[in-house]
Amino acid sequence: MRVFPDSNVLVEGLFAPWSNARAILILARARAFRLVLSPYVEVEVERALFKKLASDPVEGSRLIDDYALALQCDWHSFRSGA
Repeated sequence: MRVFPDSNVLVEGLFAPWSNARAILILARARAFRLVLSPYVEVEVERALFKKLASDPVEGSRLIDDYALALQCDWHSFRSGA
């Protein structure tokens, strides 16, 4: 099964550890389904992470590490043709 999350799901999943959005990221990491991202979603998420990094370097760095870990999931991008 493929799931197409918007940027709000990804950002909330990174920012709010006890949210439903975080559960989606955890399930994707467990390979319950495959996340498919559009390039626009990727840009929006990265923009939100850099904004947080600018306002709180420690928390921003943690979020970027979490995002990097999330990217190790079985993700597919529209750019990859999947």
